[in-house]
Amino acid sequence: MRYTKTSNTNSNELKYHWPIDEFSVKDVLGGADLYGPVNAKFTENRFRIANSALRLESGYYNLPIRDYFSGDFTLMVWLRKPSNAYDYERIIDCGPVTYDSVSLMISKGSSNKLFVQIKSSILEGSMVLGVNLWYHVTFVLKENICSIYVNGRLDAQGQVDFASNVNRTNCYLGKSLWDYNPNVKADFDDLKIFKKSLEPNEVFEEYLKS
Repeated sequence: MRYTKTSNTNSNELKYHWPIDEFSVKDVLGGADLYGPVNAKFTENRFRIANSALRLESGYYNLPIRDYFSGDFTLMVWLRKPSNAYDYERIIDCGPVTYDSVSLMISKGSSNKLFVQIKSSILEGSMVLGVNLWYHVTFVLKENICSIYVNGRLDAQGQVDFASNVNRTNCYLGKSLWDYNPNVKADFDDLKIFKKSLEPNEVFEEYLKS
């Protein structure tokens, strides 16, 4: 029986979902299909199913303009690094300009600790992510409190700036809005964005069923 990625979460909460199944980068809920790949290909996912995860080799995808990050949100994704992180490689960077962006990063510098920057505020994770291992990573913003989870468990929490209600015209998977940061080298799978802040038990439940 072929494994398919689905979510039992109420669709009023889960707004965007990119399962990455069989060569597909379609958003199955909001129509926000990824596009414009650079140095991207498909690879096997954590279940060793072929062509069901994205591999970015110093590459990126564009996300279409949508209201992803105004107010509270939750973003979760499975990721794997083939090598140590380098210079603030991005998971997602989304904003109209660099100084008003939501930047979710694989690493602060080359620390291999997850990192968040919202406007000028920052939050660093505590866990050092290993190489060639799949991790379920979640970022939650509730008002001005940001939480980072790894494999369903809280890794870091702190106060950050509120996410602005602005038209985010530049949104990337794997690319920075800052020209001097490198594109990411990583595998990604099963990306979800919720237009609410999930509670800790909800994050853990999503991890278990994914």
